[in-house]
Amino acid sequence: MGEDDPLLSRLLDTVSRPRYLPLGSTEGLRRLGNGVPDVAVAAGPTAAEHDATDIGGWQREWGLVVGPDTDVSDLGDLIDGDYRFVNRDTASGLRRSFDDALDAFGDERGIGRAEVVDAIDGYELTTKAHESPARKVLAGDADAGLGLRATATKLDLGFVSLGTQSVRVLANPDRRGKDSVGALAEALDDLDSLADGMAGMEPQ
Repeated sequence: MGEDDPLLSRLLDTVSRPRYLPLGSTEGLRRLGNGVPDVAVAAGPTAAEHDATDIGGWQREWGLVVGPDTDVSDLGDLIDGDYRFVNRDTASGLRRSFDDALDAFGDERGIGRAEVVDAIDGYELTTKAHESPARKVLAGDADAGLGLRATATKLDLGFVSLGTQSVRVLANPDRRGKDSVGALAEALDDLDSLADGMAGMEPQ
């Protein structure tokens, strides 16, 4: 359980009978700490906050997925302009990185997060799945959404990069010896081929 990610979906397709709940990095790590899952997947700053066995991962480029006629070229444009935005839920690592970027933006301008987020129309409009904000943009229901370069490329939408983040696959130390965990670790060795054709994905 943990982060929702398109490369992870490909990875899980290669193992037998995977059971995965995309509850977000925060919830995945919380449950991993409580000994619930064999494996959790965490992204962004949250990925470093664990006491688990790291069995592999990748980097992904994240930012704003924008419509073809949307004149947004950086975070300042989103905040200062009149654009409709769709966010991710607070449990996702993507949202954590976005909020950190907003904090840094506010620090540069000498204003607090509350003032920054109040300027974004739709900041509180959240979605669970990684593609959902982009699909809102594709449908014309939003001008910009929080997402991945891989999603923007797949849907033929514009993309404003805000950085890269690490995605880590973390095993419960007490269950590292399980056959299913071993199979997942072996599948991670083939990430280069799995990531082929996915823009903004870099196996590590």
